[in-house]
Amino acid sequence: MQRLRIAVCDDEQKHINVISGALKSIFSNYGAETDIRAFSDGRDLLNGLDAAGCDLVFLDINMPSIDGLELGRILKNRDAAPEIIYVSGREDLVYETFRTHPFGFVRKSKFMSDINDVVGQYLSQKSKKTEEEQLVIGGRDEKRIVKYKDIVYIEGKNIYQNLFLSSEAAPVEIRSTIDKLEKELKDKGFFRIHKGYLINLNYVKKLDGNNNVILTNGAAIPISRAKTAQFKDEFYAYLRRKKISAF
Repeated sequence: MQRLRIAVCDDEQKHINVISGALKSIFSNYGAETDIRAFSDGRDLLNGLDAAGCDLVFLDINMPSIDGLELGRILKNRDAAPEIIYVSGREDLVYETFRTHPFGFVRKSKFMSDINDVVGQYLSQKSKKTEEEQLVIGGRDEKRIVKYKDIVYIEGKNIYQNLFLSSEAAPVEIRSTIDKLEKELKDKGFFRIHKGYLINLNYVKKLDGNNNVILTNGAAIPISRAKTAQFKDEFYAYLRRKKISAF
């Protein structure tokens, strides 16, 4: 698991110390590495996370300059929104926090039991999500794991297929059918533009005048004329989901 970037925001230093210390210990017990940053003011947190980003934020609710509910709303409206966990004594406001769709709510009155539970649930969900974002493939020699986001495109080749990855110069040969791969990847941002090619829409650069899809690695993949209109619809829908402007 990658190193987790965590922010803790509370206007009382004693609470910051307790929360940060508990998080470091609990995540370590799960074998997870963490980078924990502490903030005593909500505006400092917003400014501090602008450049670095964050995976998980622990927020108090009652704070002077900007309260945790407003902070949560702002954070959730960002493109790379972190998961939010409230740590508060204001149990009467737990339903108010639902508006920001937090991952959890830790009661300060039951801090240790709640914090252990919510960290365990977060890591379990993160592990499951990671498994869903990767492809276990078998080649001529051994199995390996490839992340969907690293696959630029797949070229059909009888019972073996070539996976072209963003991190490797040579393609990876796997034993599968392109029909099976299409079924597994079609809801993961991939589109089959030709009977022998499956591309990752994240790597599309343009559609040229010769009916080739040009990828960011320079590859020119022929698109079936019968699929051109569908490809354009799928690609622009993908851009809208990712909030990317069309070129």
